[in-house]
Amino acid sequence: MTDHLPILSDDHLKQLQAQVDVLPALERQAFLLAASQRLTSEQVAERMQVSKRQAGKLIARALATLDARLNL
Repeated sequence: MTDHLPILSDDHLKQLQAQVDVLPALERQAFLLAASQRLTSEQVAERMQVSKRQAGKLIARALATLDARLNL
């Protein structure tokens, strides 16, 4: 199965990085683990030593925040 990721311009990448940088620390950590290392919420929970539910909430909040700020 091939993932289809949007190609972002340098400007969009800079905007995304700036918004990721200002996420609350736990949300940022959960998002980066899920996005950059392609971990599941269960794997994120294990790495962060939190419950699966909390990891899922952190990832969801980060995605919702980024979506709202960047109109993804």
